[in-house]
Amino acid sequence: MPKVTIRKFKRSELLAALQLVFHSASHLRVRNGRKPWETIITEVPSFNYHIFDTDPDGTFGAYSDGRLVGYTAALMRGHQWYLGYLFVDPNFQVQRVGRKLLKRAWAYGEGRADSHALFTFPYNETALALYSSFGMMPTMPFFEMINNFDNRPDPFPIRLTCEEDDSKKAIARISRLEKDTRGYPHPVDYGFFASDPKHKIYQFYDGAKWAGYAVVGNNRLIAPAGAVEPKYLPDIITHAFTECLESGSDYCRIWIGGPNAAVYQRLIRLGFRIQELTMFLSTRPYGDFHRYCPAHLAMF
Repeated sequence: MPKVTIRKFKRSELLAALQLVFHSASHLRVRNGRKPWETIITEVPSFNYHIFDTDPDGTFGAYSDGRLVGYTAALMRGHQWYLGYLFVDPNFQVQRVGRKLLKRAWAYGEGRADSHALFTFPYNETALALYSSFGMMPTMPFFEMINNFDNRPDPFPIRLTCEEDDSKKAIARISRLEKDTRGYPHPVDYGFFASDPKHKIYQFYDGAKWAGYAVVGNNRLIAPAGAVEPKYLPDIITHAFTECLESGSDYCRIWIGGPNAAVYQRLIRLGFRIQELTMFLSTRPYGDFHRYCPAHLAMF
């Protein structure tokens, strides 16, 4: 087999990395009797540049004869180490390239992280075995839910009011809440959402009381979203969904924690259906997912 070397990753290689991600994930899906991902990656989303720019020292590539055959990206948010990406070309997976990449990414959090976590597909048995050997165990399922707008529901009555607000004060308030709901605040990512014209940050109120927030992107994603109390989250998601509808998107998606029956039932009534099951792995449990829906799973 050709020799594989591991080195720091370059920002200019992001397009090749994302193409590798989709190729590897599609191969995994087909191997497990699922449809391949049909997305063709021709440009790098601003989101991925942001991930690299915040944690360039946590990003590594595996190379064979100068070609990228593996890619990993770890993020530090406070004391949270989170693995955003780990994908390997199917032709090189027998060479333990994934383990070598994970060791390099893991070292990025040494001396700083008090937890390590990631999402993966539950049918990826090889990955589950690898991650569990590093102490990350499955703690909760998350559903990716999609609404293709085939049957638009009647509007739900919502008692909350909503306003767009991406001010520093608003981001600070979200960060205080996310210390409990997400487990760790990540204000640097809200700085990105606020500066990127493709995202909008909404604040929700029950009368004069702040009830929570949601980020809506024109990439058809509602995420992240959080609530001061669990009872507010279904209405927050519903309102964010109407923003998605009005933006002209042709579908909308969101991830929710498995135990969050209230949000799940609301999404079903809104026409959402489960697209994919993912599993949250962590070295220790954290977060209150009755009040939080995660961001893109590369960021959590």
